[in-house]
Amino acid sequence: MKPKNVRALCILMIPALLAAGVAHADTYVYQLLVDSDNNPATGCGVPIHDAVISATFPGIEQVLEVTVDRTATGGTVTGVTLAQCAAGVFGQARVISSGGWPVGRGTGVGGADVVEAAVPFAELGNGNLVRVAFTASPRAAGSDVMVSVNGTNGGPILFELPSAPVPLLTAAGTAACAALLGAAAFAALRRRVDRRAAWVLLLLAGTGVASVALALTIQLDGEVQDWQSLTPVATDPVGDSNLQDAAEDLVAGFLTADGFNLYVRFDVVDVNVCASKSDGSPVPGCCFVDTDCTAPKVCGGGGVPNLCSDVIGWANLQWPPTLAHTISVITRTDNVYGQVWISSVTSSPGATPGLSAQVGFGPTGSDPAGNAAWTWVDATFNTDAGNNDEFVGSFLPEATGTFDYVYRYSTAGGLAWLYADLNGPVTAGSTPPNPGEMTVSASSDTTSPFAPTGLNVTSASPIAIDLAWNAVLGDATLYGYEVLRGASTGGPYTQLARLTGTTYSDTPVVQDATYFYVVRSVDLSFNRSGFSNEANATAVARTVTVTFNVTVPASTDATGRSVYIAGTLDRLDGNLPAWNPAGVVLTRVDATHWTITLTGDELTQIEYKYTLGSWDYIEKDNACGEIANRSLTLSYGGSGTQTVNDTVQNWRNVAPCGP
Repeated sequence: MKPKNVRALCILMIPALLAAGVAHADTYVYQLLVDSDNNPATGCGVPIHDAVISATFPGIEQVLEVTVDRTATGGTVTGVTLAQCAAGVFGQARVISSGGWPVGRGTGVGGADVVEAAVPFAELGNGNLVRVAFTASPRAAGSDVMVSVNGTNGGPILFELPSAPVPLLTAAGTAACAALLGAAAFAALRRRVDRRAAWVLLLLAGTGVASVALALTIQLDGEVQDWQSLTPVATDPVGDSNLQDAAEDLVAGFLTADGFNLYVRFDVVDVNVCASKSDGSPVPGCCFVDTDCTAPKVCGGGGVPNLCSDVIGWANLQWPPTLAHTISVITRTDNVYGQVWISSVTSSPGATPGLSAQVGFGPTGSDPAGNAAWTWVDATFNTDAGNNDEFVGSFLPEATGTFDYVYRYSTAGGLAWLYADLNGPVTAGSTPPNPGEMTVSASSDTTSPFAPTGLNVTSASPIAIDLAWNAVLGDATLYGYEVLRGASTGGPYTQLARLTGTTYSDTPVVQDATYFYVVRSVDLSFNRSGFSNEANATAVARTVTVTFNVTVPASTDATGRSVYIAGTLDRLDGNLPAWNPAGVVLTRVDATHWTITLTGDELTQIEYKYTLGSWDYIEKDNACGEIANRSLTLSYGGSGTQTVNDTVQNWRNVAPCGP
């Protein structure tokens, strides 16, 4: 089981690097169909089909939909929604997450790509045995499906949702408990007390250690290390999508849950494949051979297979060979210049489209490629230097010492880089033989500032968590503060921001996730204080009081009927019924105005319509036509109150829309 706070932080920190700089995305949809009561006779039917099966999958109460935008070089999850079945139809899907994390490239079963998502399992039902199916499609009905454990003709895919959320120990807490149990057991054995009790203690301690090993947080990052102990709940043969599209060809599905979330993973043959789109046209920029590209671009020229890009012919770190810098939080190093040449491209005036450059520094004598110890800064186009493009950048080092620095260049949106030092291009996989050398010296001020006090949470919601603290006064060298956040009390913490004020708004955050914050002072010489007191907050939705004011036709009173509101009102407070045309009555104000005030959690999305107590008397438009469901998202605003003003044009079976 995974602690709520760790789980939530890892959901929040969701990178979107794989698609950087590459446009023209192609949208695909991956769905988990959930029969939350494991009863095919209830719920909605969902059409499914692939090369083997074409049918309606019955009994579905929820559809979790994961949207992926793909390009020739990568895929990114761009949204997660959940739609509920009510009265035999699906309502408007509610946004669970706006996505932002990458699709795993080749990390899944048999080298498949990995699409991940999460949803609070309370949305699906606590402690239920649910029946599920997986689908994949290019924005159409499922074009590959897994409806059984082996794809199409095996047993149903069943999964036991956990019971209601309970407080969980962190991995550190579990380890501590295991250590205490172990110590107690060994003490009992040495004192020759009840050996059976001692062995029980040892068994419990071992179980605790095992639970630490298994308490792997599912991070939505496309990587599968945190799934390693799990086996797929379903597998599917390769090549059975009805469009023969690798981006919709499912090979495996995974499900797991902690105390709060259901995690789902779709393993797909190749989301990023260089293949045709669903309409038969090629993915922009995608290639198999050079002739697929517009010269001078070639296929894979920038180091990324199947991407049309320019080949960098030469590059360097131009100047200076050395830097001497006194550490400062506001003063940057001298400028660092680099040049790059692409045949028949950089000779044109101005910056070359699609060419990017970064200048970075890191440990002396180290390989910068893929090295987290290196710090990179975007360089900007400086000037044309003959047939070369020249770039410029500078550093703001935060520690003293001696460092190497080099340039790197990309024509593939930052997915592949060519590194260059003073000698020119650096051979891939090798340490730069002639990097620049930067020496960062301490300033005359080596005294740390005082730590801030009074850190507190001023507001917490799914929108943001707002913090405030007391200013550190009387220190002329003070620059400002650094805000850090952790997943559990005591850290470790990750820095969120550096600022000069005494307030900070942490956004985005995950609803119902708990976060732990500290603040430290930093002065002009990058001397840092110790941490402030720790403050924590849970992003709990606040209650919104929403008033519905509806204007109705003047003929309403003559019907002798009251006005009702029907819809997904079960999502609001008060145990209201869902889609009951005579379940929630409004209060009459006068002959043409009715009102009702309800409450619910902010960000809750509902759909609704007005009736006169029966579906035979539902609202109609001004031409007596059917109207779509009304929709509303509860917004806390500044006061926690929200007013909705609606107008009903006509009623069914009331003149002029009937007798």
